[in-house]
Amino acid sequence: MSLTNFQRKKKEILRLLSEPEYDDASPKGSVDAEIRDFIDEINHIEGLVTTSSCSGRISVFLEGQKHDSQQTVGESEERTNYASQGGKGGGGRWVYVSHQPVSSIGDIENGKTSLMGLFNLRPRASASEMNGNCRFVHLKFEPMILHILIATLPEAQKVLAAAQQAGFRESGIGSVQGESGPVMVAVRTTGLAFDNIVGMLNDAGSEGQEDLCALVDEEYLQLLVEMTNDKFNVNTERTQKFRKLLLEAVDTKAKDDGWEDADVRRQRKRAEGLQRQEKLRQLEKLSQEAQTTDENTDAV
Repeated sequence: MSLTNFQRKKKEILRLLSEPEYDDASPKGSVDAEIRDFIDEINHIEGLVTTSSCSGRISVFLEGQKHDSQQTVGESEERTNYASQGGKGGGGRWVYVSHQPVSSIGDIENGKTSLMGLFNLRPRASASEMNGNCRFVHLKFEPMILHILIATLPEAQKVLAAAQQAGFRESGIGSVQGESGPVMVAVRTTGLAFDNIVGMLNDAGSEGQEDLCALVDEEYLQLLVEMTNDKFNVNTERTQKFRKLLLEAVDTKAKDDGWEDADVRRQRKRAEGLQRQEKLRQLEKLSQEAQTTDENTDAV
């Protein structure tokens, strides 16, 4: 029997995931260790496969270069890639990323003993160092996001209900490929997201080196990190709840024992229908033969 569209896609994704380094469509390009077991559980369910994921992360992000609205046409012949609203693009980059809560002050992480050092920030900048095109440094928390390709719409609706019930309220069905085609479900929430400006890029830094100046002190930075750590803990709880609800909703044992793809089910139903028609024809033939035999017996 030929593979369905979903089965072909899942087979290719699982082939990539079976390689020594996990590879998916997320910006990082691999599955976070914190949810790798959960991803494996999802991918063992017949009608589901993950395409990209992030377990949640705390990050320090430097905005990209901003567009100078005062610049006139012809002032620069070079084409510049400017940052979009929110600071991404235009040379924006992560200064620090962690998929686990950040260590407390006094703990050593990456050889650093302060949050300023950990985030590559120097002590507070003065107001005179700021200008209209200043590139800010953000402390961010982004909760778990997960994209799951699902064979049928009814199964996708079960996954979506589990996600929303677990607290990932902005989850939704992203695309439906035909009446019987695969369905993409995005599991996400914006309610736990956190974004606070903590520094800026000083253009007057040493040549060849970025000079990231803090706009807050160490004590306030510690307060912000504690807030992001609290959000990370809530994110972990919601992820665990989603895992429980998802596995209950799809009834893994039932899937292993009797689930089948929509195309496969149609083919099976058609074959069963043809078998029933053949049996009816055979029964009708036997009935006619029996009736003929009775008539011959009566005639004798």
